[in-house]
Amino acid sequence: MEQDLLDAIARDPEDPGPYLVYADWLQGRNAPRGELMTLQNATEDRPGDHRISDAALDHVRANAAYYLGELAPFIDEPEYLTLGWRCGFIASAVLTWNRRWRSAFEPRGYDLAPEAVLRTLLELETARFLTRLVVEPTGLIDASFIAEALADHPPRNLRELQLGARDPQSGFRDCELGDLTAWAGMPRLRTLVINGDPTTLGGLALPALRSAEIILTSGSRHARRIYGEIAAATWPNLERLHVWSPDAPTSLAPVLQRDDLVVLGDFGIVNCGFADAACRLLVTSPLAPQLYRLTLSRGTLTDDGVEILMAHRDRFPSLATIDVSDTFVSPAGRTRLSQLTREVVARDLRTGPPSALIPVLVRNDDGDDDD
Repeated sequence: MEQDLLDAIARDPEDPGPYLVYADWLQGRNAPRGELMTLQNATEDRPGDHRISDAALDHVRANAAYYLGELAPFIDEPEYLTLGWRCGFIASAVLTWNRRWRSAFEPRGYDLAPEAVLRTLLELETARFLTRLVVEPTGLIDASFIAEALADHPPRNLRELQLGARDPQSGFRDCELGDLTAWAGMPRLRTLVINGDPTTLGGLALPALRSAEIILTSGSRHARRIYGEIAAATWPNLERLHVWSPDAPTSLAPVLQRDDLVVLGDFGIVNCGFADAACRLLVTSPLAPQLYRLTLSRGTLTDDGVEILMAHRDRFPSLATIDVSDTFVSPAGRTRLSQLTREVVARDLRTGPPSALIPVLVRNDDGDDDD
C-alpha cells in the first residue's frame, strides 16, 4: 500500500493530490511525516497565515535528524544549503560552498565535506521527490565529485539541474566539473544549466529537456568536444538553447547545422569572441527560419555582423526579438536591426574596437588549434 502511494507521487511530484492521500495514510500510523505533510499543504493553501508556516518550520527543526540525517546542522544555514519543501518532502535544494564553509562548521565539530553533503542529500528519503537542484562550488577549483555523486545517486524525478554559479557573470566559471555522464538517471529533466569547465557531457539523451544553457569557461580546452556532444544530443523537445563563450565558430558549426530540433525557437550565442563570424554560420543554419528570439549579447558583435543578418533577412521569417546588449553595435546598426524584427534589445552598447576581447588561440583537448 505504501509503495503504491509513493509511486503515485513519483508519477507527478508537482501534483498535491497524491501527497494528501499519503499524508492521511501516515497520520493513521502516527508517523511524523504525515503531520508535516498536512502542515505544509495547509501553508500552500493559506500562504498568508504565518501561524501554519511557523508550525511547519518548528516541526522540521524539532525533527531535523529524522528528516535530514547528517544534514541536520544545515537547518538554519541558508547561506550553504537552502531547502524548499513540498508536502513533507524536499522539492528544491541549493548547495553553495564558499570560503567560509570550513570556518562555519569545524568549530561546531561537524566534519561536513562538500562531497559528503551532496551524497547525503541525494540519499535522503526526504529528497526522493527532489525536482530542482542547484550546486554552486564557488570556492572550489575541482568540483568533479558533483558528477560522480549524481551518477551514483541519480535524482530520477529531477526537473531542473544547475551546476556552477547561478550568476553567469560572477567570475566563478573556472571550476572543473569533470565527466558529466549521469543523464540516464534523470529522464524527466526539463531545464539544464552548466556553468564551468566540464571535460565531457557524455551522451545527452534527455527526452523531456526544454531549456539548456551551456556556459563554458572562456578558452576551455574541451569546447570542441562539448559542442560536438551538443550537436549529437537527443533533445527532441528542446525549446531554448543558449551557449556561452563559443571561442571558435568552427566548433559551433555542428550545432547550427542541426535540422531535427523542430521546436527550438529561442537560440543564443552569448559572450562570443567571434560574433560576426558566428553570424555567417547563423544565416545558413536550418534553425534560422524557426527562431522567434535570437540572443547575440555580451560579445564582439559589430555592425559588420548586423549587415550579414540584414543581407539574409529572409532567413528569419519568425524572428520577433533580437538581443544585442553589451556588444559593439552602433546606434545606426541598432536602427538597421529594427527592420529585421519587431523588438531590438540593445542595453549597454559599447564603443571602440572589439579586438581586445577576442580570445587568444587555444589548443583543444585533441591537440588541434581552435581559431
